[in-house]
Amino acid sequence: AILVLAGLGGWRGHRAQKIRWAREEILPAIEETLEANESYSSLGYWNAFQLERQVGRYIPDDPQLERLRRRYSTPVTIHSDPPGARVFAKPYAGVDLPWDDLGTTPIDTVPYIRGLFRWKLEMAGYQRTEDIFWTGGHRTDDGGYLLHEDGSLPEEMVWVSEAGPWPYSKVIRLTGLEHMAPQQLGDFLIDRYEVTNRAFQDFVDAGGYKNPAFWKDPFVDGERVLDRDEALARFQDRTGRTGPATWEAGSFPAGRADYPVSGISWFEAMAYAEFAGKNLPTVYHWERVALPTESPEISPLCNLAGTEVLPTGGTRSPNRFGTHDLAGNVREWCVNPDNRGGRFILGGGWNDPQYGFNDAFAQSPWDRSVTNGVRCIRYVDTSVR
Repeated sequence: AILVLAGLGGWRGHRAQKIRWAREEILPAIEETLEANESYSSLGYWNAFQLERQVGRYIPDDPQLERLRRRYSTPVTIHSDPPGARVFAKPYAGVDLPWDDLGTTPIDTVPYIRGLFRWKLEMAGYQRTEDIFWTGGHRTDDGGYLLHEDGSLPEEMVWVSEAGPWPYSKVIRLTGLEHMAPQQLGDFLIDRYEVTNRAFQDFVDAGGYKNPAFWKDPFVDGERVLDRDEALARFQDRTGRTGPATWEAGSFPAGRADYPVSGISWFEAMAYAEFAGKNLPTVYHWERVALPTESPEISPLCNLAGTEVLPTGGTRSPNRFGTHDLAGNVREWCVNPDNRGGRFILGGGWNDPQYGFNDAFAQSPWDRSVTNGVRCIRYVDTSVR
C-alpha cells in the first residue's frame, strides 16, 4: 500500500509538473507562433498545432488553449466513394514535412488545422487521389472524392470531381473576370501537366499541320479571314519548317522531350487538342483547378519571375486534384475569347511577374511567344457543357 501511495503521489507530482510546463512554456510558445504568422500561412498554423499536440492531454479544457485553438483550428470532413481510403495531409508550404495520417474515410468534423493543405487518399486497388484546398473555407458534400480503380483513367490525366471539397462561393477569382457568374461544370478530366514537346511531336509526325480535320476554327486576323495555307505559313519553327516557334528542323531541342511545348499560337493549341481527342479548357475549368485565391502560398513554389522553363513537374507546386504548375512555367491557352479579338491564356509563364497567376490575361490568338503552352481537358458523361 505504501508503494502504491508513493507511486500515485509521484504520478500526481509529475502530472502537476507537466501542467505547469504546458501553461508556462507551451501556451506562450503557441501564442508567439501565431503572432509571428502574419501571412496566415498553413505552415504557421501547423507549427501551432504541433505545439498543442504536446500538451493537449494535460490541459485539454484550458480556457487559454481553447482561445488560441480557435485561431488555427477548424473541423475537417473528408468522404470518399467507396469509403475506406486512408487520408494524409500536410501544409502546402511544408514540402519536406512528413505526411500526417488522419485516419480512414469517412472522416467527419475532425478538429484539424486551418490553412492550405496538400491531401492524398490511398486505398488498395484504386488510384491515389491528390488535392489541395483551404480547410477553413470549403464545403464538403456527402459524396466526397470519387475513387477510381487502378488503370481506369488516362495515365496523363486526373479526375476533377464536382463532389469534392469546393469553396463556398464558386465565383471565378481571376483579376478582371470576378464579375462573371458561377458555372456548374460537373466532372471532367484535365492533364496532370502541361502538354510536352514529346506529345506535340506526335501531332507533328502524324501530319497534324497538314490535316484539315484538326483545324476547325476560321483563321481570323482583324478584318481578314485567311485560308489555311496562308495561316499555316505563319506557324514555322526557327528553321522555317512547320512547328512551334521554339523548335528547329521540325523537332524540339535535344533533351527537351519532357519540357512543356511552347511557342505555339491558340490555333495550334486548338488543333493539337482536336488531334488528342480533347478540348482546351474554358476559363472556368482552368480557374476551378488552379485555385488562384491561394496564390500567396502557391506562387512562391512555382516557376514565375524565373530565368527559364522547367521540365513538366519540375517544381513542387501542385494545384487541385493532382495537377501541377498551372501557376507559371508556361502560359496555358483557354478556349474563350475576350471582347477585343484575343484569347485568354492563363497562369503566367516563367518570365512573367508573380501576379501573372491571378491575372485574366488575353492576347492575339496568333501570338507565338516562347512562354505560350497548352494543357487540355476531356469531358465525361457527368460533365456539364
